[in-house]
Amino acid sequence: MPAKPIVHDDDATVQLTVRMPGWLKNRIAEVSKSRNLTMNAWAALVLYRSAESGLGYPDPPPAQAAPPTAANLIEGHLLGEPRIEPCGKAAPCERWEAGTRRVVDAEFCNECGIRVE
Repeated sequence: MPAKPIVHDDDATVQLTVRMPGWLKNRIAEVSKSRNLTMNAWAALVLYRSAESGLGYPDPPPAQAAPPTAANLIEGHLLGEPRIEPCGKAAPCERWEAGTRRVVDAEFCNECGIRVE
C-alpha cells in the first residue's frame, strides 16, 4: 500500500524524485532542450497538464495572442485600444479576478488555463 501523500502549501516549492531508465531520461533531455526548457521546467509543465486532465479539466484552447510586452501596454494605453489577453478577450478578462497559477517559470490563467507568461 502506498504511503499517504504529504499535503504542501500551494505556494511551496517541493522536490520530487522519479526513478526511470537512462534511455527515458536521455529522451526527456532531448525534448526539453529542443523546446529551450530545462528538464525541471519541462517535467513540471508535463506533470501539471497531466494532473489537470486527470482531474477532468479540458485542455486549454490555443492562445489567441501573445502575452503583451511593455511596449504593447504603453501603445495600447496611448491609442486608447483595449489590451488583448492570450485568451483573445479584451482586458480586463476573467484572469484579473480568477488569478494565475505559476508552474516553475510559466504562469497560467486559473480561468481558462492558457499560458499567460
